[in-house]
Amino acid sequence: MTSPDFKRPSWLGNIRGAACAWCGGLLVAVLSGGGWADDPFDGAKDPKDGEAKADKADAGGGVGKEKDAKAKLEAERMLKSAEAQPALVRELRETNPATPEQLMQAAQIMAQTGQWKEAKDYLAQLIKASPEDRVMAALVHQLGPDLLLRFAREKELQPEGAQAVEMVFASTEEILRNPERIERLIKELSSPSLGLRRMARVDLRQVGAAAVQPLLNALLDATRSAEHVPVQAALVELAPVSQGPLLAALDAPDPRFQAQLFEILGRIHSPAVPPRLVGPATSASTPAIARAAARDSLQRLTGHSMSPADAERFLERRVRELLGQTLRPASNVEQVEVWQWDAEKKTAVRHQVLAADANLAEASRLASDLYSLAGGEGERLRLRLLTNLELAKTLGGVERPLAKSPIVDQATKAGAAVMSAVLADAMHDNRPIAAVAAAEVLGKIADPAALVDKSQKETPLVAALRHPDRRLRFTAAQAIVRIQPRETFPGVSRLAETLAYYSAATGVRRVLIGHPQAEQGQAIVGWLRDLGYEAEVAFTGKNLLRKAQENLDCDLVLISGALDGPPAVELIQQLRRDYRTARLPVGLLFFNPFTEPNENAAAEARRETVVRARSALRFQELEETFSGDPLTIVMNEIRDSATAGEHVTQLLRRAGRNAISPDEQVDQAAAALDGLKFLAEQPHGDALFEVWEHEADILRALETPGLGEKAAAVIGLLGSARCQTLLVDVASQNARPLALRKAAAAAFAVAVKRRGLLLTTKQLSEQYTRYNASEKLDAETQAVLGAVLDVMESRSRGATAGKK
Repeated sequence: MTSPDFKRPSWLGNIRGAACAWCGGLLVAVLSGGGWADDPFDGAKDPKDGEAKADKADAGGGVGKEKDAKAKLEAERMLKSAEAQPALVRELRETNPATPEQLMQAAQIMAQTGQWKEAKDYLAQLIKASPEDRVMAALVHQLGPDLLLRFAREKELQPEGAQAVEMVFASTEEILRNPERIERLIKELSSPSLGLRRMARVDLRQVGAAAVQPLLNALLDATRSAEHVPVQAALVELAPVSQGPLLAALDAPDPRFQAQLFEILGRIHSPAVPPRLVGPATSASTPAIARAAARDSLQRLTGHSMSPADAERFLERRVRELLGQTLRPASNVEQVEVWQWDAEKKTAVRHQVLAADANLAEASRLASDLYSLAGGEGERLRLRLLTNLELAKTLGGVERPLAKSPIVDQATKAGAAVMSAVLADAMHDNRPIAAVAAAEVLGKIADPAALVDKSQKETPLVAALRHPDRRLRFTAAQAIVRIQPRETFPGVSRLAETLAYYSAATGVRRVLIGHPQAEQGQAIVGWLRDLGYEAEVAFTGKNLLRKAQENLDCDLVLISGALDGPPAVELIQQLRRDYRTARLPVGLLFFNPFTEPNENAAAEARRETVVRARSALRFQELEETFSGDPLTIVMNEIRDSATAGEHVTQLLRRAGRNAISPDEQVDQAAAALDGLKFLAEQPHGDALFEVWEHEADILRALETPGLGEKAAAVIGLLGSARCQTLLVDVASQNARPLALRKAAAAAFAVAVKRRGLLLTTKQLSEQYTRYNASEKLDAETQAVLGAVLDVMESRSRGATAGKK
């Protein structure tokens, strides 16, 4: 299709005339099309290429061809001559190319003659002009894709060549995917004209994925029923890009629409289709019109029908298979496409997810089909809730709360007993994300039944407080706080313990290093600091184990194979047995124990050969030892910063979604402090929850930026002598933020009210000295110090009055 803006004769005639004057008519042949399709820049190649073509023509035996080839070769040589080029450039400039077509053709002529700078100048003018999409799109038809691709590839034309071609093709895409054009093509599918119908189908195939949703919209519109048959045929022809949206659209509630989708899918021969037809084809809950269409399509694709009992067995087996496939190593980063139906917008939405998550999405759909087929409130319901909640949590972000959705509403309505069973299933099947989602829902339900079992054993929610997954432990603790327990329950002491553990997070990226050699250990610390990590060295296995258990901020552990007390292999096994460290990524740094100096050169060479063989064997043995532990990697000893970076990246990749970002750590700590505050405020909180036992962890939170004020409130509720001393000290330190000092003073007042004044006479005297020394300080600081003294004096007067 030629744009009316392009007037070729006068301008192109001038160029042809100039070309003929210099190269004996060569460019006339080129501009007429002879040679563009094969090589738009043929004239700019080495003359030897022309000789090769002449030889080839001679081999064919045609005298006329030989003459033509020699003439062409001579013309090319003349075109490349130093005398011809400047004149041709001048003649071309005098024609003043201005339209997009003229600029592109001028660029081509200059490129053919090796005038690369001139060609780039014309392309730059085209880019600067930025013509309309329809004008740029017309160039694809007028100049042909071969020329455009050569512009993009020819290195002498860059970057203008690639930029111009990108602009042309972007305009073409814009034209092709124009919504009005697509809608016109869809209507033309039902045209009385056979030719128009054929062209519409060809054009829609060219549009591709962008045509799928408009076609689905046509099927959704009952007033356009006359168009539905050709629309269905178009969706079948687009099967490579329409299959995902079609399967997702099965979740739409309209039975008539579903029936059409089943009819279309029955004509798409893909292994992904039959499993999606099994449930609807056999379930009594499927509307009759949709069930009949699904049954017919399943028969067409598989060659046989399926009974409801067969369908149940097939679906359950398939769901279990898919769930098993999701338990792949965390290092798998393969991305695939998944589609979901947005009921509100009535559109299919595409998600780019891990391959394991795609299997989860399919499992959740089939689990829903299984539940619809089998019904009931037992195992099938739990399987549907587990798979769908895990999918919602995965796609929504494991670090974010569940978004409101139908599956969350159904899970909430299912009640505490069902969701406790779902949580138990998820923990048993090693599905921590599903367990986190189930615990979150139990927090929404807020039923005390989730904490008390008839057998007086720990319920799944309480048991989750000691699960290896860090995010699950935190979510379980939060859920219990939302239930607001006011009576004891089995495992009650674990609640305050868990919250205090999380409250001590500092949001610092930290690595623990186990290494017996101080110099090498400190070298690794330095390399890790270059990567943005704080690091700490433990020189014995026992010391490292203790630090890992106590330090919530630890992201990963590096252990030298030379570490002892206990040895490295035994130490890793101990880390895996403790729920606080079971999911830590561990790098076992391979230590070569066979290196001993030897002054004899020959003996040294023999010894080195033996050492290498033994080392390789030992490395392989260690890899086999931890082959079943995806979070432990046997690595070479770290010798420089680059190796340290590679090891850290590899270990964090293994951690996958188990990894907790520094921001999430601080958010968890803040929520944990809120939970501790609630527990400490209860009338019998001290006796019931034993918050006071975890005073040390809570005091640490006072030093964490952003957490100090929340920590002060909890410390004030504890009110011990140690707490009161710390609060007074913080309130009196001018270097501290004013908001923190005020919070500490207020918390001190609460502590004294709850526990009485527990400071010594010496401390009281020191506080008066501090206040007196503040005479030249700002008024707000004086006010804070005065508030502390007011509390002290009021309690002192109260104590004196009591003695009288």
